Amino acid sequence: MTERKVALVLVTFNRLEILKTNLSYIERQTKNPDFIVIVNNGSTDGTTEFLITKSEFHIINKEENLGFGAGLAIGISYAKNSLNPEYFWLMDDDSFPTPQVLSFLYDNAQKINLNGALGITGFDLKRGIPKEVDAGNRITEVGFILADNALVSKSAYDSVGNFRDDLFMMCEDYDFCLRLKKRGLFVGVVQSDEVKVDRKHLGSQPNSQGIIWRGYYHARNHFLILRSNFSVENLFFYFYRQSKYLIHIALFGKNKWDRFRFRILGIWHGIKGYTGKTLDPITLKISKN
Repeated sequence: MTERKVALVLVTFNRLEILKTNLSYIERQTKNPDFIVIVNNGSTDGTTEFLITKSEFHIINKEENLGFGAGLAIGISYAKNSLNPEYFWLMDDDSFPTPQVLSFLYDNAQKINLNGALGITGFDLKRGIPKEVDAGNRITEVGFILADNALVSKSAYDSVGNFRDDLFMMCEDYDFCLRLKKRGLFVGVVQSDEVKVDRKHLGSQPNSQGIIWRGYYHARNHFLILRSNFSVENLFFYFYRQSKYLIHIALFGKNKWDRFRFRILGIWHGIKGYTGKTLDPITLKISKN
């Protein structure tokens, strides 16, 4: 079978030491990506200066933080137009894959001549609530997968286009998978005991400011996606799910008022159709566009 080239697309923002750790995990892969594309999302912590020394990488420096989805879109577009790989391996900077991850995904993608997306973490929706799928060492079709550490075929990009660049943070992988499935393309997972990703989720630590802004974007972006995939059933399950979140917030955890009001605001901004970076994750200030 013909060896197909893989471009790693990695998005980073203001986590220099975490990025260095991530790159050390990439170096240990039993199969190396043919290209490494790093989208530096406006970092101001020395990341830009560090990446200047890495001539073996393809570096794209942006002036501001555009979010994970936009970073993926920028990196994928560059890789497709300049490097022409068959697969894109997608990654956030705070996720650390065991050495077998890329080879495992690649070998399984080759088995099915992947036209779509294959990951190691996937979900099905049950009454609007995502339930993680335990696929085992079987290639299993699912509702959607995490983009982080997933493999996406160039043919999928050619069919449905890129990741949305207007969601800022959250739900970009869900939207992309919905578009793949609408076109009849494959969205699936495959798993193994040796194939793991240590996801630090540094932007969403419990009871931190992160959980406030993530709740806002989660509520807003799911409604924006609903606008493009409208049905009465989807609308019902959207509000059913958001109600469960709001009840949980009211009963448990810290920062209840901020978490509650920003999720409500996210719902309202989704209804209004606001896109992009409408809530600053650091200051929690709103800027409407």
